[in-house]
Amino acid sequence: EFRRVLFRSTFNDTTYAALALRLVDGTVPAATVAAIRAAEHPDGGWDYTGDLSTGTPEDINTTAAAIIGLVAGGATQSDDGVQRALGYLAVHQQPDGGWREDGDAVTNPNATALAVLAIRTAGYDPDAGAWRPALPAGAASLTAVTGTPTDALLAAQADDGHLVGPYDDFGLNTFGTAQGVHGLLRNWLVGALPLAVPTTTTTSTTAPPSTTSAAAPSRLANSGARDTGPTVVLGVVAIGLGLGLVA
Repeated sequence: EFRRVLFRSTFNDTTYAALALRLVDGTVPAATVAAIRAAEHPDGGWDYTGDLSTGTPEDINTTAAAIIGLVAGGATQSDDGVQRALGYLAVHQQPDGGWREDGDAVTNPNATALAVLAIRTAGYDPDAGAWRPALPAGAASLTAVTGTPTDALLAAQADDGHLVGPYDDFGLNTFGTAQGVHGLLRNWLVGALPLAVPTTTTTSTTAPPSTTSAAAPSRLANSGARDTGPTVVLGVVAIGLGLGLVA
């Protein structure tokens, strides 16, 4: 009964419940996976209602969560639903490497981070081009992308550490910053799902394995993200300040 009520609340509840069930129980009910699949639009996106009959436009956040839910439910990298969804993300990726939600005038760090986590969960490096289909079905063309998702997240950081997003007009928005930290580190769910990008360990014949060097490494240990130490620290500080203001 708990599961039935929880899944009915919003479609995002269903996608994240699929992930939770995979992590806790090791399996996702077939009916849950079927419900996620049934809500996919022909262009590969999902909308927040999970009901195709409403005519609600798709969005990046829900699509990313649905990809993660499908992988949690056992979808492989070549799964048609996953590949269509990656095509949707490719069509909507901005030239700076990030993503926007409908109506956003600037890159949205929350949407960008969730897209990064979905691509990573599907077994790809978000900063490499391998995850982008040459031309998704139904798309006339793809926007030329000159930056990477990591570039877009780093460029969004303000002097106080928070990641500037389109919802800052409502006050200090820590949500995008919190998601952005996950997107930068990319070690979210590493090893928990089968399609996670394998991590690599840097070794040397003259010194013990190390994740740091005199020349700053281009990747963080146990993640696919760039060395963003100061960015992550400032981001965490900004989140703490925001929580203090809320309290």
